[in-house]
Amino acid sequence: MNKQHTPTPWSAGYIDPDLPGGFIESANGKNVAIYYAGPETAVGEEGEANAAFIVRAANNHETLLAACKHALAKCVGELEPIRAAIAKAEGK
Repeated sequence: MNKQHTPTPWSAGYIDPDLPGGFIESANGKNVAIYYAGPETAVGEEGEANAAFIVRAANNHETLLAACKHALAKCVGELEPIRAAIAKAEGK
């Protein structure tokens, strides 16, 4: 898969602070996702925490992937868990 995701860093915000839900947008102002906090979804602080988690994961993906690759190059022993994590992070 050679498609590129919207550039990071991403941030979370609100369409309207009085409405449930909000958005995740990229540094160039593109909406990456809109999340809604309805009756069957995480609301309030939990919904905000979920959006913050998505943003942290996206913004740190490349750094964490590079750290795994560096560890793989330096490690000896059972390396399959590291290889598997790298493959998952790369979408393989």
